[in-house]
Amino acid sequence: MSGPASGSADRRGHVCPPSDAAHPSDRWESMFIYSFICKFTNLRAKVEGLETPMDLEEALLSREPNTILTELLARFILNLKPQTRNLSIDQISTTVASVLGDYLKSNERTIFWDDYLKLNKDPFEDLDGGFFSADWDFKLKILRQLVELQLTHNSDIKNTIDRAWGVSHRKKDTATGQTDSSEAATQAELQHVPIGQDVQRKRYWVVDDSPRLYVSTNPWKITATFQTVASTREEYLEVIENLKKDLPTTQLKKGERRSKMELSHISLVSSLEERIDAIDIELARVEKARKKIEQRRAAIARAAQVEVRTTRTRRQARKPDYDDGDFNYQDTPEMDDEFEEFDDDDDRPSRRAGTRRSTRTAVVNANNQRQAATEPQWRGERRSLRLGAAPDTQLDLEPPKKRARTEDSTMSSSGAESSSHAPKFQPSGAAALRPNEVAMEQVAGKRKSKFWVYAVEGASDPEPFENGGGGGGADETIDAESQAESMDIDTSTPVTNGKPNGVDHAEDPASVDDKALATIFDRPKSKFGSIAGSLSPTGLFGHKSLTRPEALIELTDATLIRAQILTDRIVDAHRSREELMLVVKNLDRLSDLLCGVIDLAELVQNAHPEQLWVEAANFAHEKLCNFMNVLNTHTGLYEVLKTVLNDSEIRKTLSREALATALIFSRDFENSAIHLPPDKRNRFVDLSSDILVLGRQFLQGTSTPGPPASIKPAELAGLKDQGMGVRLQLQARFTQRDLLVYPGSLQAQMIMRSAPAEEARRRVYIASNSSPVEHIQVLEELLRKRAELAQLVGKPSFAAMTLEDKMAKSPGALQLKVALHLLICYAANVGHFIDALLDHTRPAAQSALHALSQRKQTHLRIPSLPVIQAWDRDFYCPPEPPAPPIALPPLTLGTVFMGLSRLFRHLYGVSLRPVSVQAGETYHADVTKLEVVDETKGVIGWIYADLYARRGKASGAAHYTVRCSRRTDDDDEAGDLIGAELEPHIAISKNFEAVKRHVLPGQDGTYQLPLVVLVCEFWRGSVLQWHEVSTLFHEMGHAMHSMIGRTEYQNVSGTRCATDFVELPSILMEHFLSSPSVLSLFDAEDSTTLARQSANQHVDPCHSIDTYSQILLAALDQGYHSPSVLESGFDSTAELARLHNTRGLIPHVPGTSSQAHFGHLVGYAATYYSYLFDRAIASRVWRNVFSEDPLDREKGEQYKQEVLRYGGGKDPWKMVSTLLSTPQLEEGDAQAMREVGRWRIEDDVGEGGLH
Repeated sequence: MSGPASGSADRRGHVCPPSDAAHPSDRWESMFIYSFICKFTNLRAKVEGLETPMDLEEALLSREPNTILTELLARFILNLKPQTRNLSIDQISTTVASVLGDYLKSNERTIFWDDYLKLNKDPFEDLDGGFFSADWDFKLKILRQLVELQLTHNSDIKNTIDRAWGVSHRKKDTATGQTDSSEAATQAELQHVPIGQDVQRKRYWVVDDSPRLYVSTNPWKITATFQTVASTREEYLEVIENLKKDLPTTQLKKGERRSKMELSHISLVSSLEERIDAIDIELARVEKARKKIEQRRAAIARAAQVEVRTTRTRRQARKPDYDDGDFNYQDTPEMDDEFEEFDDDDDRPSRRAGTRRSTRTAVVNANNQRQAATEPQWRGERRSLRLGAAPDTQLDLEPPKKRARTEDSTMSSSGAESSSHAPKFQPSGAAALRPNEVAMEQVAGKRKSKFWVYAVEGASDPEPFENGGGGGGADETIDAESQAESMDIDTSTPVTNGKPNGVDHAEDPASVDDKALATIFDRPKSKFGSIAGSLSPTGLFGHKSLTRPEALIELTDATLIRAQILTDRIVDAHRSREELMLVVKNLDRLSDLLCGVIDLAELVQNAHPEQLWVEAANFAHEKLCNFMNVLNTHTGLYEVLKTVLNDSEIRKTLSREALATALIFSRDFENSAIHLPPDKRNRFVDLSSDILVLGRQFLQGTSTPGPPASIKPAELAGLKDQGMGVRLQLQARFTQRDLLVYPGSLQAQMIMRSAPAEEARRRVYIASNSSPVEHIQVLEELLRKRAELAQLVGKPSFAAMTLEDKMAKSPGALQLKVALHLLICYAANVGHFIDALLDHTRPAAQSALHALSQRKQTHLRIPSLPVIQAWDRDFYCPPEPPAPPIALPPLTLGTVFMGLSRLFRHLYGVSLRPVSVQAGETYHADVTKLEVVDETKGVIGWIYADLYARRGKASGAAHYTVRCSRRTDDDDEAGDLIGAELEPHIAISKNFEAVKRHVLPGQDGTYQLPLVVLVCEFWRGSVLQWHEVSTLFHEMGHAMHSMIGRTEYQNVSGTRCATDFVELPSILMEHFLSSPSVLSLFDAEDSTTLARQSANQHVDPCHSIDTYSQILLAALDQGYHSPSVLESGFDSTAELARLHNTRGLIPHVPGTSSQAHFGHLVGYAATYYSYLFDRAIASRVWRNVFSEDPLDREKGEQYKQEVLRYGGGKDPWKMVSTLLSTPQLEEGDAQAMREVGRWRIEDDVGEGGLH
């Protein structure tokens, strides 16, 4: 419709017909938006779950924040304003309102135009709640408006349209007609027109190849109607059949012709029928895509759920967000604002300054703790959560700032390097690059002729690899000598860099290999990396067959054949005494055979950038894990193993490692209910399935943002920060309504830390720690199912079943000093440890709480000391970012790896050496290969370092054990009796298993050497923050455990040890960062200057409060897995409140249920105490063994020989008691646990920063 053409009258465009549709499928806007997505974006291929129009409609109907709408809104906004930030799921609503508000201020008519007011009305003005809480009609209008704005304002989209229609907007050019470029979209591809029209003049519309079919009347009439008539294949075929009924049946006489409407109807039926094949293909694609999503979600939850039917895959080194995750810092410069001191007449800001930032997000829980937000895409492997905010917050991250240099240039600021237009640096002055500095990254300046370069001091280029040392084993299957020859590496003799006692460690210079580490990580395009292409090509990690994804599937099938043959051999071992003697060895071979492929597949799932490889890994992982679960309930295997263990003669012949391995297998079998009658085994399977499902549901609930807190603008008065607070106040002023602050968001963190008004902090805290009743019910049902399963297998509680193979050992009647109803009912040994820990920590925590109360009294100007509430902790004692204990130069990946190598050489006589990779050996160009070289044995293993963030890569830091150590020369493969007809089918598996076997000097037999992959997500070319340095040290602690823990049985090698012992080596590594002599190793040229500095470590007075809260969580975890959860009337919230009000420091807040956000109740069920336990042991080892001289080779050898080399093959209590010369710990009884609980847990290394 158009108004008069008169200039005095407003010209109106087409008015959309009204609609009373009750579902978004019957609104034309849904088709319009989905059509835009398909024709102008690639979002359908990138947004998980967006496969059909129905997926979009379901997202619109949901009142909960969801990924589909979040990613659509984020992309639409970025198409309009590319620099927009704050696009995470908890902030997108506010960002949409702000961006859309900018357009609505103009005179451009939008769908929100008010003819009476002659302006656009703000649709968010009267909205209660955020975008996601609105009804679907509102969301549809917002999306439609964003699409229309993109069509009119996005230059790329407009150019696409112009090219298709041959339009030019330059005056000198004339329209040229549609372009012939094969890359340009055609008019037909961009237009959305009906597929046909029936005899009743109804238009039929389709958008993609799905069976979705729309029908409308004439869309140009105000009375037009629109509806969906088909969403499934059956409905689509039914529409065709109904249309066929209206086909003309009369025979035409000579000279007669069909009417246009009849011809149109016939054409419509034909067009719809022609689409059936395409629909079938599309439905198959969608089904496959949905299966992938389900598999991915299942993989996320698979290792996160408790290992009820334990599969003996190698445990990935993962640590939960215990106390090391207590301090989480906002990753934007605005978070480093200043806070007021709490003095009556002093308004000066504190002296705390700097721009150190952490990628860890802070979420406040009921214990007043800042813990890392639980990932909705959490991977199940045992990975460190030190790095990586949730993906939705990482949209706000940027590389950390370094020293900046500026110079004149006309080049684009989009890249730091250019082959033909290199930046021209200023030759002199303060802005000039120094000779030893490297330009790392370029960013735009305020003027086009200026840009900034982040510069860091780089290591000098190393000499060619001469006398680099380190020989490989005699039986290497990869030709290491040819590799070494191409790199000028001398492999004829091992490295000998060990120093006798009494040597000034700091004066030990960096070796050529050490400097090469700095070069390979800090200058990846150096001459070292250029020789990789000269080596002959191979497959993934040197497996020549793994050059394509299909080979991984072939390997899986071959592995299953060999596994079945080996299983049959073990089951038939009764036929001879000799075979019975080999049962434990063959069980370990069987485990290694399966784990070798499973662990590789798990890495590929989480790190490989190519989807086909990921899909092949999903197939391999699922198929082999299913087979392994079958083996866990294989009665034949269990009976043979029982025969071996019950035979005293055979048992006497078993070594300590062999016996430990046999007992592990026996325990796994029995924990899978294999010794129960069939009806109970069936019940076990049902309970296990229920636990899996409930665990997945609980994890999903912990990661779903709850309803926002409504904060009045007046309650933000006095917010002292210069960044986020200003934005919050401007937002409140602009919208003239209460702010909606989502739990876990940046705004929530800022309010908790710096809002003087207590009410604002209270509301945010309650919103962050409240949960729907349904989610709490899921948790309580999960706890009951676990308790029932434990009792089914003859254990009194789930904690008892879980702790059986841990250092905590035997469970029993519980004892806690204050009767807390059922929460006292946890395993006796763990109870003694937690009791002692609480008693030790409580005085310091009470003292810190008293100091906070005094600050609050001063701030509120009241006469008496007030009670500290849960929402006061961050405000009155704001956390400080971690920092080194001494002043250090900028640290890069290269300098840190150089320091690590030098440290390992001092301690263990082991160093790291970079080597080039063959084509196809790694899955990404970022991956760097390191040899681990022993000064007497040569190469003892390999570390592949995949350290840079990239799209699709799993977040956080992880240590993946891809191959474990084990002895292989006594495998007796000939006894497997493989028929000749099977040899061609299993050749790929035998070749896969035979790679990297070595004979090491001084060690009997041939060994399969370990291979680990270290995965992190650092910024490329950036200076590391201190917490990132700590992360590297932590993960390398796991890596060295894998390298040195070379055992005859892979089931007990390296990090395959008790859960409450596995973190000891990694936590101990962090303690080395407190020593100036260790930190001096980061300087390749002058280590003495740093070594002479005195550490000035600040102890955070509030750290003890956080530690105490973590201990309470460990007690809660034990109580939740006690027998009492099966009592009628069990209430998890009531027990949480009782624990806090009885033994806690800060009272429980009524109306909150923080246990429903305690995601570690899935991944660390009944073992949450373990990280605190390892911290206590690591602190004692550091103080008693290393603190006086951290570089003492004698102490390093002692730790290596008494702890690391055994892996999980020796009782951890015996290892610790020998290392610490405390024989009273050897039995690992309740007294030993109580003793460890008395040891002081040191504050985290560098936690408080420099003071």
